[in-house]
Amino acid sequence: MPALQHILVLVDLDEPTGNVPHTAAAMSRRQEATLHLLLVIDSERHTRPAETIPDDELSGLTQAGTAVLQTLADQLTRQYSIACSVRCRVGRVSDQLVAEADQAGADLIVTGVYGSPDSRSLSLDTEAYKVIKTAGCPVLTVPVHRVWDPFGRVLFPVRPVSGAVEKYEYARTIIRQNDAELTLLALHAPGEVISIDLLHEVVDALDSQLRSDGVSSHTLFYPTDEIPETILEKADELRSDLLIITATLYTSPDDFLAGSFTQQMVYNARIPVLFIRPQDAGPVV
Repeated sequence: MPALQHILVLVDLDEPTGNVPHTAAAMSRRQEATLHLLLVIDSERHTRPAETIPDDELSGLTQAGTAVLQTLADQLTRQYSIACSVRCRVGRVSDQLVAEADQAGADLIVTGVYGSPDSRSLSLDTEAYKVIKTAGCPVLTVPVHRVWDPFGRVLFPVRPVSGAVEKYEYARTIIRQNDAELTLLALHAPGEVISIDLLHEVVDALDSQLRSDGVSSHTLFYPTDEIPETILEKADELRSDLLIITATLYTSPDDFLAGSFTQQMVYNARIPVLFIRPQDAGPVV
C-alpha cells in the first residue's frame, strides 16, 4: 500500500495540551500526508432535549471554532512543514467524523480517548467506538495525556484466523516510516493443537513478509483464554507505544459477558491503538 495521503484528526478544544493534533501532525510529516483538522459542534452539548441551536448562535459557534482551527493549522504547518485544512461541522461527533472522512478521502482517522470515568470522557470514548464501527477507513485512537512520536515499539497481536496479513499490509507504511520494532504476539487457546498449527502458518507468512520489508521483529507465542487482558498486559510489559489490532466480531460467550474486544481496547488501552477492519469483516461489536 502507498503512503497515507490524507489524515483526518478530530480536534477537541477542551483538551488544552493539543496532544492529539500534534500526534497526527507528526504522522502526517512522516507520511508526507495532508492533515485535515475537524471540529464538531455537538448540538446535544449546547441545548436541552427537544431544543435546537438558534441560527445566529450556531453561526457564531461555527465562526469561532473555524478561527481557532485555522490558528492551530497555521501552527502545525510551521512546526511540522505539512499541509493542513480545517473544517467545522455541527451534529453528533461520530456521524460528522465519519462523514468528513468520506468527503476528504481520508486514509486514516485520528481521535483522542480519555479513559476517565467522568461523563464527558465516557461520552467521547463512546463516540470513538462508534467511529470504529462505521468508518470506511482505519481509526487510530490516541490517549490524550502526551504526544506519541514516533511509534518505535509496535505490538501486533495475531490469532489463528484470517486477516493478519491483510492487517499488516495496511500497517506496513506506518511501521516502516517509524523504523519500528515489531512484536508479533501469537495468541492461542491453551491445548488446542489445530489452532496452534494454524497460528504457526499465519506467523510464518508474516515473518516472510517482514523479512522482505526489512522490518525488525520477533514473535511471542502465548496461550491464553483472556485475549483482551493478555494484549493489554503485554503492551505494558513490552513498553509498546502502538498497538495494531483487527476490529472484528469476537463471538465467544466470555467476550459478550466482559464487553466486546474492541470496546475494551478503546476504553482500557493506555497507548495508541490502530483499529483495522478487514474488507470482508462482519460487524464490530
